[in-house]
Amino acid sequence: MCNFEAVSRWQEPGKPALKASRFIPVLERSGLVYQMDQRRADNLPTVPVSINLSPNDFNIDSFIDQVLGITQKYQIPHNMIQFDLMTQPVAVDQQRLKDAAANLRKQGFRICLDRYGGENNDSSTETLLEYNFGYLKVDVRSFNTNRQRAKIILASVINMSRLLKIVPVVKGVEDQARPRPQTRSTK
Repeated sequence: MCNFEAVSRWQEPGKPALKASRFIPVLERSGLVYQMDQRRADNLPTVPVSINLSPNDFNIDSFIDQVLGITQKYQIPHNMIQFDLMTQPVAVDQQRLKDAAANLRKQGFRICLDRYGGENNDSSTETLLEYNFGYLKVDVRSFNTNRQRAKIILASVINMSRLLKIVPVVKGVEDQARPRPQTRSTK
């Protein structure tokens, strides 16, 4: 195992688990999403892990101090945690978010732009221009990889990230039902 992602699901006994997209918006509107994000970051094993953060987490003044406290308490090296930020239209101070992301990166955490090219493509391109991300996640499930044009677009996004010195991360490749795009490693 080289990395995994901590995800949240809402599980009630006898019912199927709800994906985060069904309950995260309620937590964000109520201002409680930071508590869930903090709990996910608490007591992680020491292997690389990706944690999705809401831009609303950065509205909490002590959020970064809480993250630093957890990593210190459990002696988790900062480079073992990657914070995935999604671009979405939310009521958050963009300068505050940019400063917080830069602070986390300065502290040694990995910062990733998640779901590049998804439903908020214009927003994610603007975010890529404004922020200094180390990683860029592209979900291949948003591409029909059976189509030649989709393959060209995906290859272009991966090439763009490399030119920007951002590590491309392709997610959604674990789905065995879909053919995987052809990729080459350049060293």
